[in-house]
Amino acid sequence: METALLELGIIIGITLIITALMNLFKQPFIIGYIITGILVNYLGILKSSEAITIFGEIGILFLLFMVGIGLNPKVIKQTGKVAIITGLGQIIFTSIIGFIICIFLGYSVVTSLFISIALTLRSTILIMKLL
Repeated sequence: METALLELGIIIGITLIITALMNLFKQPFIIGYIITGILVNYLGILKSSEAITIFGEIGILFLLFMVGIGLNPKVIKQTGKVAIITGLGQIIFTSIIGFIICIFLGYSVVTSLFISIALTLRSTILIMKLL
């Protein structure tokens, strides 16, 4: 567990540096988080993947919580029709494009379907956070 905490500390340090750069270039922090994930994976920092997976799931829970807190029922009522059309369009678009990419990469139809659904759920969370 000590190794996992050390790795988490390193990841948080890298995240601080990357997000500071994102702030400097006036870019959304979420891009910095994605770049951090790619960089951490490329550098091979993660050794205890099970503990990091748990931290990742907790992070997703906090992200969903923050999105829920930020939602205003009045705004949802005012933008309901547009939000539903846009949301459904995003879900359909991400699912289809994800499925096509997975098929192109050589995955089976069932695997491609699961991956595209997972991509759709994750991208919906990111879109909600950005909105």
